[in-house]
Amino acid sequence: RWKAFFARYQDRIVFGTDNSAPRESWATARQGMLDKVRMMRQFLETDETFEGFCTATSKTVKGLGLAPEILEKIYRGNFIRYAGSMPQPTEREGIVRHCRDIADYIRRNFPLSESAEEVAGLLQALERT
Repeated sequence: RWKAFFARYQDRIVFGTDNSAPRESWATARQGMLDKVRMMRQFLETDETFEGFCTATSKTVKGLGLAPEILEKIYRGNFIRYAGSMPQPTEREGIVRHCRDIADYIRRNFPLSESAEEVAGLLQALERT
């Protein structure tokens, strides 16, 4: 059923993840994020059964083995159709405001984390430029 879902909605799906700012340092979190993307690709590209995405009923998952033309749309084509092939100009003040909001959220919710200090430093660097 999942393979049929991806085939049916292949023009609407854009590859991505819900990874968020890690609680540990970026250096520590990097490998976990890379592993997550590797598992996502393995799920989409192969029909292998592998350990990874633990669910309520299983510790293994069987990949979908999607066709190359569907993968191209999911990985690249749909995003380009939606956002264009060239970066758009950004509004610097809007970016700074958004980064302040993120920094405030982290400061309120994770005040003792390395991420709070790291984001605060990045925000200061951004505001100086």
